[in-house]
Amino acid sequence: MDMFSDIASGKDWASIEPLNKGWSSDVKYVIRTVSGGQLLLRAADIAQYEDKKKEFGIIEKYAKLGFPMSMPLEFGVCNDGRNVYMLLSWVDGCDLEEALPKLSEAEQYRLGREAGAILREIHSVPLEECDIPRKTKKEKKLLQLARYEASALRLPDDETAIRYVRKNIDRIWQQPPVYQHGDFHPGNLIFMNDGSVGVIDFNRWEVGDPYEEFYKLESFGTEVSIPYCLGQIDAYFDDAVPSDFWAANAVYVAHASLYSIKWAEPFGQAEINGMVKRAERAFADFDSFRQIIPKWYAERRIPAAEVHRTGSDNTMTLETERLFLRPWTEADAEECFRYASDPRVGPAAGWPVHTSVENSREVIRGVLSAPETYAIVLKETGLPVGSIGLHRNDLAEKDDEMELGYWIGVPYWGRGLVPEAAREMLRHAFEDLHLARVWCGYYDGNEKSKRVQEKLGFRYQWKSENVPVSQLGETRTGHVNLMTREEWEAMRSREDLPDTLRSERM
Repeated sequence: MDMFSDIASGKDWASIEPLNKGWSSDVKYVIRTVSGGQLLLRAADIAQYEDKKKEFGIIEKYAKLGFPMSMPLEFGVCNDGRNVYMLLSWVDGCDLEEALPKLSEAEQYRLGREAGAILREIHSVPLEECDIPRKTKKEKKLLQLARYEASALRLPDDETAIRYVRKNIDRIWQQPPVYQHGDFHPGNLIFMNDGSVGVIDFNRWEVGDPYEEFYKLESFGTEVSIPYCLGQIDAYFDDAVPSDFWAANAVYVAHASLYSIKWAEPFGQAEINGMVKRAERAFADFDSFRQIIPKWYAERRIPAAEVHRTGSDNTMTLETERLFLRPWTEADAEECFRYASDPRVGPAAGWPVHTSVENSREVIRGVLSAPETYAIVLKETGLPVGSIGLHRNDLAEKDDEMELGYWIGVPYWGRGLVPEAAREMLRHAFEDLHLARVWCGYYDGNEKSKRVQEKLGFRYQWKSENVPVSQLGETRTGHVNLMTREEWEAMRSREDLPDTLRSERM
């Protein structure tokens, strides 16, 4: 082509063919070289010279990280000064979004983890002082939301999502800004011939909140592969997803679900319809943004071969009307300390108050990471407020027996959350784990725990004097209760434990 005749390296090109893919304003071409290789050529108007020069410099930063990507080769001006161009290496393979549905769930999850690790590397690039934003995107997001609200494209029952964004807008941009890929999802990744992930299309790079990179998993990732999305999140956070991520991500998803409909308007009804479908799916996944962890993550199903860093197979998340019960992570240490540092909580159950966030982190690593131990997480906040679990000890000596234990933070006493969580744990114990008996106990004076066990239907067995409480260096009077599988099934049949959980008050 004449417009590229003044590119010196063009003498090594055998052919140049237009590449009509993607939403970029760049003009793209596939170059085939005389030696049989392939390159990617991107061209733009000369008015974009400074922006494209900066983009090429950002790609050079990413290229030093060592992951597979379209590498920067050459930057310059062509077409007698009317265009700017960049030449990049070609990444062999097929679009990841096309490959994922053809792979096993385990392989999809593995590729998601690989992509999550790459994204973490991108975000690790030191930010130059001249690139630090002077303001956040909060104001921009609210203005875009207002444009949606003023449009004729509003969804029915969108008020909950609108309120969530407005009420929680300060949950975004709480992290130090980073260099972003800007459009990181399976549509801009390559399933390479060697089975690994390659990254392309950096033209939407920007500097911003690292958590913003994830909302497109809901828009474009889950419709292709939920295991991939699970893997990307898990690996990015090194299998310890912090609670503040979920709160911020829900803001980004709620905003994008609504504003993308307005954004699609210039592109025609078909694009609008596609964005409406994605918004409806997001509303379902987030329960109209009454919860902040999407159902596809909360109800995750990861192949057993892909369990990472837990030390057990305890990856299950259980759900009730108001709660998620999921494994503890070290990222929960601050919330754990918030409640476990209250002297009204631990000593009543036989363990000492937590003395610091680091102490709580050690307890999570050494105690709360045990199999069948779950954080009690409020759906409305995504934050843990207590703990519940099934354990083997002196009471539960047989393989088909375990003991139920629990605690919850003082601000949540009297809200019926422990009975709600315990009913689901009993269902899990008898239906999923096929236990024959579940034991439960309390110390003299712990009236709250006593009432919980009575409400659940446990039968009183015996009282023991001078029970050693080793963590506190004292002895107490203990009381022991029991529930058998037959008793639980009988209560279920009488609908004393209905499938739709009731909110009983402690």
